[in-house]
Amino acid sequence: MAMEKDYIGGDVAKLEGSDYYYNMFESQITLRDMHDPRHFPNDRFKNIFNVHLIKDYAMGHYINKLLDKD
Repeated sequence: MAMEKDYIGGDVAKLEGSDYYYNMFESQITLRDMHDPRHFPNDRFKNIFNVHLIKDYAMGHYINKLLDKD
């Protein structure tokens, strides 16, 4: 649906986020110290992370459209 509305570019086949990026995202929600080697992120927030990726891809696509206008 996001592609149909041109919120995300049509060339996106899959939303991808790195393990490091998920670690940062999850630590912000749980307040876990992401640099503490004794604690690791869990998968509890993977679905929300996918929504976050949609927002990131949409924001990047919109910025690219603005830059291409000039």
